[in-house]
Amino acid sequence: LARLEADLHADVPMPRAKELADVADRLRAMARHLAEARERERELSRKVAHEARLAALGRLMAGVAHEIRNPLTGIKLLLDSIARRPVDTRTAADVETAKGEIGRLDHVVSSLLGVARDARTEPVAIALGELADERIVLARELGAARDVRVVREGDADVVAERDVVVRVLDNLLRNAVEASPDGGVVTVRVAREDDAVVLAVVDQGAGVPKAREAELFEPFFTLKPDGTGLGLWLSRALAEARGFGLDYAREKDQTRFSLRIPGTDLVAVVDAG
Repeated sequence: LARLEADLHADVPMPRAKELADVADRLRAMARHLAEARERERELSRKVAHEARLAALGRLMAGVAHEIRNPLTGIKLLLDSIARRPVDTRTAADVETAKGEIGRLDHVVSSLLGVARDARTEPVAIALGELADERIVLARELGAARDVRVVREGDADVVAERDVVVRVLDNLLRNAVEASPDGGVVTVRVAREDDAVVLAVVDQGAGVPKAREAELFEPFFTLKPDGTGLGLWLSRALAEARGFGLDYAREKDQTRFSLRIPGTDLVAVVDAG
Protein backbone atom coordinates (compact mmCIF):
# COMPACT_ATOMS: atom_id res chain seq x y z
CA LEU A 1 0.00 0.00 0.00
CA ALA A 2 2.86 2.36 0.77
CA ARG A 3 4.38 1.69 -2.65
CA LEU A 4 1.02 2.22 -4.38
CA GLU A 5 0.61 5.58 -2.65
CA ALA A 6 3.74 6.74 -4.46
CA ASP A 7 3.24 4.86 -7.74
CA LEU A 8 0.00 3.27 -8.94
CA HIS A 9 2.05 1.09 -11.30
CA ALA A 10 4.14 -0.38 -8.46
CA ASP A 11 4.22 -4.17 -8.19
CA VAL A 12 2.01 -5.77 -5.54
CA PRO A 13 3.60 -8.98 -4.16
CA MET A 14 1.51 -12.14 -4.09
CA PRO A 15 1.21 -13.54 -0.53
CA ARG A 16 0.90 -17.30 -0.02
CA ALA A 17 -2.29 -17.10 2.04
CA LYS A 18 -5.31 -17.31 -0.27
CA GLU A 19 -7.24 -14.57 1.53
CA LEU A 20 -4.30 -12.17 1.30
CA ALA A 21 -3.72 -13.17 -2.33
CA ASP A 22 -7.32 -12.18 -3.10
CA VAL A 23 -6.74 -8.84 -1.39
CA ALA A 24 -3.56 -8.36 -3.45
CA ASP A 25 -5.49 -9.09 -6.67
CA ARG A 26 -8.12 -6.53 -5.72
CA LEU A 27 -5.43 -3.97 -4.88
CA ARG A 28 -3.77 -4.52 -8.28
CA ALA A 29 -7.11 -4.11 -10.07
CA MET A 30 -7.95 -0.98 -8.07
CA ALA A 31 -4.52 0.53 -8.76
CA ARG A 32 -4.85 -0.25 -12.47
CA HIS A 33 -8.28 1.41 -12.68
CA LEU A 34 -7.03 4.45 -10.78
CA ALA A 35 -4.00 4.75 -13.05
CA GLU A 36 -6.22 4.53 -16.16
CA ALA A 37 -8.62 7.13 -14.74
CA ARG A 38 -5.71 9.45 -13.96
CA GLU A 39 -4.37 9.07 -17.52
CA ARG A 40 -7.82 9.79 -18.97
CA GLU A 41 -8.04 12.89 -16.81
CA ARG A 42 -4.63 14.07 -18.02
CA GLU A 43 -5.56 13.40 -21.65
CA LEU A 44 -8.84 15.30 -21.22
CA SER A 45 -6.97 18.22 -19.66
CA ARG A 46 -4.56 18.26 -22.61
CA LYS A 47 -7.47 18.25 -25.06
CA VAL A 48 -9.27 21.04 -23.22
CA ALA A 49 -6.10 23.14 -23.17
CA HIS A 50 -5.53 22.42 -26.87
CA GLU A 51 -9.10 23.42 -27.75
CA ALA A 52 -8.75 26.60 -25.70
CA ARG A 53 -5.56 27.52 -27.56
CA LEU A 54 -7.25 26.82 -30.91
CA ALA A 55 -10.24 28.96 -29.95
CA ALA A 56 -7.97 31.83 -28.91
CA LEU A 57 -5.97 31.44 -32.11
CA GLY A 58 -9.18 31.46 -34.14
CA ARG A 59 -10.32 34.73 -32.57
CA LEU A 60 -6.89 36.26 -33.16
CA MET A 61 -6.83 35.11 -36.78
CA ALA A 62 -10.29 36.48 -37.46
CA GLY A 63 -9.31 39.89 -36.11
CA VAL A 64 -6.00 39.99 -37.99
CA ALA A 65 -7.60 38.77 -41.21
CA HIS A 66 -10.27 41.48 -41.11
CA GLU A 67 -7.66 44.16 -40.44
CA ILE A 68 -5.55 42.94 -43.38
CA ARG A 69 -8.41 42.49 -45.84
CA ASN A 70 -9.57 46.11 -45.75
CA PRO A 71 -6.27 47.69 -46.90
CA LEU A 72 -5.73 44.83 -49.35
CA THR A 73 -9.01 45.68 -51.05
CA GLY A 74 -7.95 49.32 -51.33
CA ILE A 75 -4.55 48.43 -52.77
CA LYS A 76 -6.12 46.08 -55.32
CA LEU A 77 -8.57 48.76 -56.48
CA LEU A 78 -5.71 51.22 -56.85
CA LEU A 79 -3.65 48.75 -58.89
CA ASP A 80 -6.66 48.01 -61.12
CA SER A 81 -7.00 51.75 -61.71
CA ILE A 82 -3.31 52.06 -62.62
CA ALA A 83 -3.58 49.07 -64.97
CA ARG A 84 -6.32 50.85 -66.94
CA ARG A 85 -4.11 53.90 -67.58
CA PRO A 86 -1.63 54.19 -70.43
CA VAL A 87 1.66 53.11 -68.82
CA ASP A 88 4.95 51.75 -70.13
CA THR A 89 5.54 48.01 -70.46
CA ARG A 90 7.72 47.74 -67.35
CA THR A 91 5.16 49.50 -65.16
CA ALA A 92 2.36 47.30 -66.52
CA ALA A 93 4.41 44.18 -65.70
CA ASP A 94 5.12 45.48 -62.18
CA VAL A 95 1.42 46.16 -61.63
CA GLU A 96 0.51 42.61 -62.69
CA THR A 97 3.16 41.20 -60.34
CA ALA A 98 1.81 43.28 -57.48
CA LYS A 99 -1.74 42.14 -58.24
CA GLY A 100 -0.54 38.54 -58.15
CA GLU A 101 1.01 39.08 -54.72
CA ILE A 102 -2.20 40.73 -53.54
CA GLY A 103 -4.06 37.63 -54.73
CA ARG A 104 -1.74 35.39 -52.67
CA LEU A 105 -2.29 37.52 -49.58
CA ASP A 106 -6.05 37.46 -50.13
CA HIS A 107 -5.88 33.65 -50.31
CA VAL A 108 -4.08 33.57 -46.96
CA VAL A 109 -6.70 35.85 -45.43
CA SER A 110 -9.53 33.70 -46.81
CA SER A 111 -7.88 30.59 -45.33
CA LEU A 112 -7.58 32.22 -41.91
CA LEU A 113 -11.20 33.38 -42.00
CA GLY A 114 -12.30 29.92 -43.12
CA VAL A 115 -10.89 28.35 -39.97
CA ALA A 116 -12.12 31.12 -37.70
CA ARG A 117 -15.68 31.01 -39.02
CA ASP A 118 -15.89 27.21 -39.42
CA ALA A 119 -19.05 27.53 -41.51
CA ARG A 120 -21.02 24.28 -41.67
CA THR A 121 -23.10 22.88 -44.54
CA GLU A 122 -25.58 20.03 -44.64
CA PRO A 123 -23.97 16.56 -45.10
CA VAL A 124 -25.01 14.90 -48.35
CA ALA A 125 -24.42 11.56 -50.07
CA ILE A 126 -21.17 11.76 -52.07
CA ALA A 127 -19.89 9.34 -54.70
CA LEU A 128 -16.19 9.65 -53.90
CA GLY A 129 -15.08 8.12 -57.20
CA GLU A 130 -17.07 10.65 -59.20
CA LEU A 131 -15.92 13.51 -57.00
CA ALA A 132 -12.28 12.40 -57.23
CA ASP A 133 -12.48 12.20 -61.04
CA GLU A 134 -13.90 15.73 -61.12
CA ARG A 135 -11.06 17.15 -58.99
CA ILE A 136 -8.42 15.06 -60.80
CA VAL A 137 -9.22 16.86 -64.07
CA LEU A 138 -8.13 20.12 -62.47
CA ALA A 139 -5.05 18.56 -60.86
CA ARG A 140 -3.87 17.10 -64.17
CA GLU A 141 -3.57 20.60 -65.59
CA LEU A 142 -1.06 21.46 -62.85
CA GLY A 143 1.15 18.50 -63.71
CA ALA A 144 0.77 18.54 -67.50
CA ALA A 145 4.00 20.49 -68.09
CA ARG A 146 6.01 17.86 -66.18
CA ASP A 147 4.04 14.86 -67.47
CA VAL A 148 2.71 14.01 -63.99
CA ARG A 149 -0.22 11.60 -64.30
CA VAL A 150 -3.11 11.49 -61.80
CA VAL A 151 -5.20 8.33 -61.54
CA ARG A 152 -7.93 6.94 -59.31
CA GLU A 153 -8.38 3.50 -57.74
CA GLY A 154 -11.52 2.25 -55.97
CA ASP A 155 -14.84 3.90 -55.23
CA ALA A 156 -17.21 4.44 -52.31
CA ASP A 157 -20.24 6.45 -51.26
CA VAL A 158 -20.15 8.48 -48.05
CA VAL A 159 -22.30 11.02 -46.24
CA ALA A 160 -20.32 14.19 -45.52
CA GLU A 161 -20.08 17.92 -46.22
CA ARG A 162 -19.13 18.07 -49.87
CA ASP A 163 -17.32 21.40 -49.60
CA VAL A 164 -15.04 20.07 -46.85
CA VAL A 165 -14.11 16.93 -48.82
CA VAL A 166 -13.48 19.03 -51.95
CA ARG A 167 -11.24 21.52 -50.14
CA VAL A 168 -9.18 18.80 -48.46
CA LEU A 169 -8.87 16.72 -51.64
CA ASP A 170 -7.92 19.73 -53.79
CA ASN A 171 -5.16 20.67 -51.35
CA LEU A 172 -3.80 17.12 -51.15
CA LEU A 173 -3.85 16.76 -54.94
CA ARG A 174 -2.10 20.07 -55.51
CA ASN A 175 0.60 19.21 -52.97
CA ALA A 176 1.06 15.73 -54.46
CA VAL A 177 1.40 17.02 -58.03
CA GLU A 178 3.87 19.72 -57.00
CA ALA A 179 5.92 17.21 -54.99
CA SER A 180 6.02 14.61 -57.78
CA PRO A 181 9.08 14.09 -59.97
CA ASP A 182 8.81 14.62 -63.72
CA GLY A 183 6.87 11.71 -65.22
CA GLY A 184 5.58 10.67 -61.79
CA VAL A 185 2.17 9.25 -60.90
CA VAL A 186 -0.25 10.54 -58.26
CA THR A 187 -2.84 8.00 -57.16
CA VAL A 188 -6.15 8.73 -55.44
CA ARG A 189 -7.24 5.57 -53.59
CA VAL A 190 -10.69 5.04 -52.13
CA ALA A 191 -11.25 2.03 -49.87
CA ARG A 192 -13.19 0.90 -46.84
CA GLU A 193 -11.14 0.21 -43.71
CA ASP A 194 -13.01 -1.21 -40.71
CA ASP A 195 -15.89 1.20 -39.96
CA ALA A 196 -14.69 4.07 -42.14
CA VAL A 197 -13.94 5.08 -45.72
CA VAL A 198 -10.40 6.26 -46.44
CA LEU A 199 -9.62 8.69 -49.26
CA ALA A 200 -5.84 8.59 -49.77
CA VAL A 201 -3.59 10.61 -52.09
CA VAL A 202 -0.27 8.92 -52.84
CA ASP A 203 2.69 10.44 -54.69
CA GLN A 204 6.27 9.48 -55.51
CA GLY A 205 7.88 12.61 -54.12
CA ALA A 206 10.59 12.81 -51.48
CA GLY A 207 8.17 13.52 -48.62
CA VAL A 208 9.02 15.54 -45.52
CA PRO A 209 12.36 15.13 -43.71
CA LYS A 210 11.88 12.77 -40.76
CA ALA A 211 13.07 15.39 -38.29
CA ARG A 212 10.34 17.81 -39.43
CA GLU A 213 7.34 15.48 -39.67
CA ALA A 214 5.98 16.77 -36.34
CA GLU A 215 5.67 20.26 -37.88
CA LEU A 216 3.78 19.08 -40.96
CA PHE A 217 0.30 20.16 -39.86
CA GLU A 218 1.42 23.28 -38.00
CA PRO A 219 0.29 26.66 -39.40
CA PHE A 220 2.81 28.38 -41.70
CA PHE A 221 5.05 25.30 -42.01
CA THR A 222 6.14 24.83 -45.61
CA LEU A 223 9.10 23.60 -47.63
CA LYS A 224 7.96 25.44 -50.78
CA PRO A 225 9.66 28.74 -51.67
CA ASP A 226 6.30 30.34 -52.49
CA GLY A 227 4.07 28.35 -50.11
CA THR A 228 1.95 29.84 -47.33
CA GLY A 229 2.08 26.82 -45.03
CA LEU A 230 -1.67 26.98 -44.41
CA GLY A 231 -3.04 24.28 -46.72
CA LEU A 232 -2.41 21.16 -44.63
CA TRP A 233 -3.14 22.94 -41.37
CA LEU A 234 -6.46 24.21 -42.71
CA SER A 235 -7.32 20.79 -44.17
CA ARG A 236 -6.72 19.00 -40.87
CA ALA A 237 -8.61 21.68 -38.92
CA LEU A 238 -11.64 21.28 -41.20
CA ALA A 239 -11.42 17.47 -41.04
CA GLU A 240 -11.01 17.17 -37.27
CA ALA A 241 -13.83 19.64 -36.61
CA ARG A 242 -16.13 17.11 -38.28
CA GLY A 243 -14.73 14.00 -36.62
CA PHE A 244 -12.57 12.99 -39.59
CA GLY A 245 -8.89 12.16 -39.50
CA LEU A 246 -6.10 13.42 -41.77
CA ASP A 247 -2.75 11.66 -41.48
CA TYR A 248 0.64 11.51 -43.17
CA ALA A 249 2.74 8.40 -43.76
CA ARG A 250 5.92 7.63 -45.65
CA GLU A 251 5.82 4.15 -47.19
CA LYS A 252 9.05 3.08 -48.90
CA ASP A 253 9.44 5.58 -51.76
CA GLN A 254 5.90 6.96 -51.57
CA THR A 255 4.15 9.70 -49.61
CA ARG A 256 0.59 9.08 -48.46
CA PHE A 257 -1.98 11.51 -47.04
CA SER A 258 -5.17 9.82 -45.85
CA LEU A 259 -8.55 11.42 -45.12
CA ARG A 260 -10.51 9.02 -42.90
CA ILE A 261 -14.30 9.49 -42.81
CA PRO A 262 -15.73 7.31 -40.01
CA GLY A 263 -19.25 6.18 -39.23
CA THR A 264 -20.64 6.50 -42.73
CA ASP A 265 -24.14 5.11 -43.20
CA LEU A 266 -23.92 4.88 -46.98
CA VAL A 267 -20.93 2.80 -48.08
CA ALA A 268 -20.51 0.72 -51.22
CA VAL A 269 -16.92 0.01 -52.15
CA VAL A 270 -16.21 -0.96 -55.76
CA ASP A 271 -13.00 -2.63 -56.93
CA ALA A 272 -10.62 -0.54 -58.99
CA GLY A 273 -11.07 -0.78 -62.71
